Amino acid sequence: MKKMIRISFDGLSYFVSSGLMVFLFPLGSSAQAPQKWTATSTTAYAITGNIAISTDRITFQNGKVLLFSKVGKLVPFEDNGTSVDAILFEIQPADDPILLNGNRICGNAKSRIQATQLVAWRSEPMGSDIEPRTMAIFSGHTRPKASDDKDICGTYSFEAGPGAKWPLSSSK
Repeated sequence: MKKMIRISFDGLSYFVSSGLMVFLFPLGSSAQAPQKWTATSTTAYAITGNIAISTDRITFQNGKVLLFSKVGKLVPFEDNGTSVDAILFEIQPADDPILLNGNRICGNAKSRIQATQLVAWRSEPMGSDIEPRTMAIFSGHTRPKASDDKDICGTYSFEAGPGAKWPLSSSK
């Protein structure tokens, strides 16, 4: 009778026959687990809803996904005349998904402007905000310099909640 061996990995237990050789190795991307951000601005409530964001994607409340890659820190970047520690992401492929209430992240069904860049930063707390975050979506290919840049599609505010990490980073 073969003996069963218990192997624990990532909080799960696996039972393997002692006659088998087992290799465990990581699969897939090294991107962090997504952070869940709660909508706090009118635009976020109406268009994106709550989101889950990581270093390679954003999942909107209606389940639509926007893929992107991290370009790096965006210096300088200004929000309402104040320099902020922002991170630039390139949206790949450019897209303008239909989100809540038939709204689009970067325009309307007729304009079909494509979102090409996402900038995220840690916002200044207002009231009882816990770890506020702001995300701005841009069209075009010119690197944005401010939240009121000519290629702005929209600005969305969220609360990341207690213990949220900043900046968004991968485990690379």
